[in-house]
Amino acid sequence: MQNQKKTIGQVIRSIQDNKIDPIYALSGNELFLQDFFIDMLKKYFLDNSNQSIIYSIGDDREDAFLSELSSISLFDDKKIIVVRQIQKLSKKGKEELVEYLVSPNVGLCIILILDKYDEKSSIQKYLQSNFLLIDVRVPFNNKIKEWVNYIIRQRRYKVSSGTIDDLISIYGDSISHMVNEIDKLALMNEDGNVVDSQKLELSDSEREFPIWQLLDSLGEKDLKKSLIVSHSLLQSGVSLIQIIINITNLFIQLLWNEMGRSNVKGYIYTGLNKIITSNLSKYSKLFSKDEIEKILLNLAKTDMMIKTTSINEIILNDIMIFMICGQNND
Repeated sequence: MQNQKKTIGQVIRSIQDNKIDPIYALSGNELFLQDFFIDMLKKYFLDNSNQSIIYSIGDDREDAFLSELSSISLFDDKKIIVVRQIQKLSKKGKEELVEYLVSPNVGLCIILILDKYDEKSSIQKYLQSNFLLIDVRVPFNNKIKEWVNYIIRQRRYKVSSGTIDDLISIYGDSISHMVNEIDKLALMNEDGNVVDSQKLELSDSEREFPIWQLLDSLGEKDLKKSLIVSHSLLQSGVSLIQIIINITNLFIQLLWNEMGRSNVKGYIYTGLNKIITSNLSKYSKLFSKDEIEKILLNLAKTDMMIKTTSINEIILNDIMIFMICGQNND
């Protein structure tokens, strides 16, 4: 199986058709998708008498996991072994794992989980080249909405109009967060199965956002959302300097686009994921070359003020956001 790319939904449909591989690799930090996949595999692969074992490298001894791989059952029992944090395997441990994967045991299904999606990781490159690597990162908002609707149907919840959008607005940093809040709202209702956003007590400022959402809102010149997301990032421990680095990377890329260049030799930027890079042409329509140059100059000034003054970071952040999203950038 070479370098296959399938969605988690496609893989689960294959499992439901009893087309089950001996090795699966999951990469990403969305716990709901990880657990959902494991539960579905258990349902269709294991019988009542069979077992599943979970190892977490770094918390559990890797030799116990490797020993489990080499053990051969005298019976025909099926078994699932889930291994979290496989990136923490020692060099010798990775070599033993690779050796096993060449010829896996019959009746044994292994799920290897990398909690961080990293295309530069050697172990991820190996798994992606040789097995089915399933992306279980936190999905985009439209996909989160699909998963939420699926969960609501499965749990037979009754949802009032607009509730799902309200929940995504506040808790959409992960499916896991959404599921927890949906379950809590259902429990808060006397009927036990009604989910109503009127019972929400938190505000947008308390949601934990990924930093790419700030870049997206700035690229859209969405002042309100940019302030909400940036405040959330600061409150969750992201430094203003880190925020400025990511914003600078965005506007350098926009400047290159204005100049008809896709990159500058020797410059490596980070923080621009596939959503941001796919939206660059849309952002470019909202910023002139002069605006971008002024924004980059002001970002450098803000960075210097952080290092040389005692001005509150929230104040510096808000000035920076107004400067980027405002009509004039003088």
